[in-house]
Amino acid sequence: MSIFEGLEAAAETLRKADKIPEYKEILEAMGTIRGLEQRLHDAAQKIRSLEAEIEKRSVVDGPLPPFGYFFDKQHPDSPLCPKCYQAKDSQLSFMGPAKSWSGGIRRACRICGLLIYEEEMDSNAAPARQRRPYSPFS
Repeated sequence: MSIFEGLEAAAETLRKADKIPEYKEILEAMGTIRGLEQRLHDAAQKIRSLEAEIEKRSVVDGPLPPFGYFFDKQHPDSPLCPKCYQAKDSQLSFMGPAKSWSGGIRRACRICGLLIYEEEMDSNAAPARQRRPYSPFS
C-alpha cells in the first residue's frame, strides 16, 4: 500500500465517521506531499540536465589565450567559436580556417559569423579597387 492509498483510506474513514476537520487535515497533507513530490521530480530533472552539461563540457578545453578559443579534445587543431560555445545551449561550432585579410589573419564562425583577428590587419594595405558605376542607360 502506498502512502497515498493509506492516506486516502484514512480520509475516507474519517469522512464516513463525520470527522470533517481531521478529514480536511489529511487532504491538506496529501496536497503538500504531492507538491513535494513534484519539487523532487523537478530537482532530479535539473540534476540530470546539469550532469549532462558537465559531461558535455568535459570534452572541451578552454577558453585558451590569446583569442579565447575553446578546443574539442577530439579535434585539437580546430578551434570552436567562443560565442556559440558560451551560449545557453553550448553549441559546438568550429571556426572557419584562418584566412589572410588585409594583411592580417582572421577566422569566422560558420554559424554566428563572429570574426576573430589572429593577426592585426595592415593599416597601410592598398584599398580595394573601385568599380565604375554601371548603368544600362549610359
